[in-house]
Amino acid sequence: VIDDLADTPHVADLLLDQNFFPDPARRYAKRVPRMTRTLFGPAYALIDPAFAAARRPDRPVRAAPPYRIVVSFGGGDDRGAAVKTLAALARLRRADLSVALVAGGANPRRDEIVAAAKGMEGVAVFDAVDDMVSLLADADLAVGAGGVSTWERFCLGVPTLALTIAPVQKPHLRALAAEEFLQWEGEAAQIAPAALADAIVDLLDDAPARRRLRERTMGLVDGEGARRVARALLDAP
Repeated sequence: VIDDLADTPHVADLLLDQNFFPDPARRYAKRVPRMTRTLFGPAYALIDPAFAAARRPDRPVRAAPPYRIVVSFGGGDDRGAAVKTLAALARLRRADLSVALVAGGANPRRDEIVAAAKGMEGVAVFDAVDDMVSLLADADLAVGAGGVSTWERFCLGVPTLALTIAPVQKPHLRALAAEEFLQWEGEAAQIAPAALADAIVDLLDDAPARRRLRERTMGLVDGEGARRVARALLDAP
């Protein structure tokens, strides 16, 4: 069973919850039988092994512009987080930023995103990306939501400024922020573009903070999660 909500009982030989929580076993104490083998945390994150192959722990953190930002909220961004991020970036009026925005092929606000990006210098909008590894590998900052993409960014050590776009994301984003693995700015629907712009520029201009995030996140996710889960399945009685 693969679960990330811990809100229903399971009868399973193996349970995987790849989210980050300080005490994951407690969340499932009354949800699974004692015989269930559990795999908890981002060490078991099911991400493409290509992310592990692209890790460069020795890559220096850029301390001066130009900076590269990747914006991605997945295909279900019905709350307009990508559009709001573009509005925040437009307020900065900085020519030293290169922005790759991945809208997602099924994004309900695609036309709005394209319209918002039109005329913005240094902004490229992608409907879908086959090679997210290459986009993230040289990024100085990522702006996005929770979900599996969090572990992809962490694996490559990309500092993350996160916004919540669905209620299910809130608990684990709060937990990650409390342990200083990312910077969480709350609900996408509630943050103002001006506040988001301030958060972006503050983190970009704080190279030591980005370096700490890079080191912490690469230590949390090494990209070997799929292999670990596969071994657990093969070793199961």
